[in-house]
Amino acid sequence: MIKIFTPSFADENNINAQNLTVKQIVRRLDPDYFQVTMFYKNNIVDFIKNRGNTKFIKWSKHGNLIRFFLHHIFNKYDIYFYPRYTLLENLFLIINRFRKNTKIITHLVHSVSEESKNDILLCKILNSSTVIVGNSPYVSKTLYENFNIKSKHIYNGIDKDHFFSAKKNLIKTYDVLYVGSLQERKRPELVIEAADKLRNYKFGIVGDGPLKNVLSTKIKNKKILNVELLGTLSQKDLGNIMRRSKIFFFPSINEGHPQSVGQAIACGLPVIAMEKIKVDYVINNENGFLVEDDDDIITMISLLINNKTLRTKMSKKSIAHSSNFNWDYSVSQWIDTFMEVVN
Repeated sequence: MIKIFTPSFADENNINAQNLTVKQIVRRLDPDYFQVTMFYKNNIVDFIKNRGNTKFIKWSKHGNLIRFFLHHIFNKYDIYFYPRYTLLENLFLIINRFRKNTKIITHLVHSVSEESKNDILLCKILNSSTVIVGNSPYVSKTLYENFNIKSKHIYNGIDKDHFFSAKKNLIKTYDVLYVGSLQERKRPELVIEAADKLRNYKFGIVGDGPLKNVLSTKIKNKKILNVELLGTLSQKDLGNIMRRSKIFFFPSINEGHPQSVGQAIACGLPVIAMEKIKVDYVINNENGFLVEDDDDIITMISLLINNKTLRTKMSKKSIAHSSNFNWDYSVSQWIDTFMEVVN
């Protein structure tokens, strides 16, 4: 029996990318061979609750750090999976320094750079990890180039329970859809700027974050009536919105392998993303465009909206390409990794 602890949350309504990933992995681990312990706040998603051999630690408003400390003092695990960059990891690294019996498996989900060497906790985790797995070849490449650490990669799958193509033609609510946190590196302001220039098209923005009020004020001051801030949506509602959109626009320039882009192609959306992030969900000129220059964004959006034949062709290519990102296959790779580390 392999005992795994992950500082991830099992809640149904927790749509943080790490937690979505870990839930999909845990649901596919055979409970006869893998015991998993993870956090929860309120309502545990059914497929984790019913899995068997899964233990849960309640996350409360207060006292989480001391509960975490005591739990790891009195419980030993084979694997600490998917560390985050928080006080919990700092504490765990101190505990494990003395016991040295728990293997740390880090899933690196963002590219790193020379500046990343200034992130003390990131460096501690990377140096303490038994195995590091990138979520794309590009992420693993940046790790080697900047830290001289070799790592394999395992793609995330796509949740086909919620993200799939429409069986019939649906009336489109949005011409252009963006999904992601509203923070600086994601550049959601470019969606607002595009909506301002393309007033005949309807834009939807899904997500929340520190730039929400800034974006809302900009929309109000410039009277941009063709864009909606939709806030955070459940996975079910997000899938429905994607199937009712024409194209997906993702202007971020600092990513790993963003799940929202994979979800979009599974729903049949052509994608416009930045070439810089090397997202393998998009094959340039096949199921979307990888744009090198911001000045080309408006041209590409207009081209896809106005050319239905091209949009339909790319939509079919997106659906076909999405089949290459399968959770069952991804988890089989994770299982191999767990077994190799423990044995």
